[in-house]
Amino acid sequence: RRNLLEEALQNGYLVETERHGEARLDGDKRNATPYLVEVAGYYAAMIDLSNPAARSWARGVIRSELLGSGASGWMADFGEALPCDGIALHAAQTAPCAFHNQYPAEWAQLNQEAVREAGLEDEV
Repeated sequence: RRNLLEEALQNGYLVETERHGEARLDGDKRNATPYLVEVAGYYAAMIDLSNPAARSWARGVIRSELLGSGASGWMADFGEALPCDGIALHAAQTAPCAFHNQYPAEWAQLNQEAVREAGLEDEV
């Protein structure tokens, strides 16, 4: 069974915390600390959708773990949880507050792309 959190951590696919106001994205993924958001009573990490490799990985997860298991629908919510401060994004030139408003649209688009890549647009 895949450990998706471990995969994401090892590859630097998660939104990270800032350290003393400076981005932690220093190329050494072992130093990365994911930014955790509280959602409905539990903590979750968020995929850094400003990272093209993370986007590709997430589409693959949707295809293999959701669509591959026969799911014909799911709730792709919580995209609105990206904070405005205290985070570091892969695309360092991207201001977190600006990406906060863009993130839900990017998350919805990513889900749609995964369905399209799987050739299931008319079924899901």
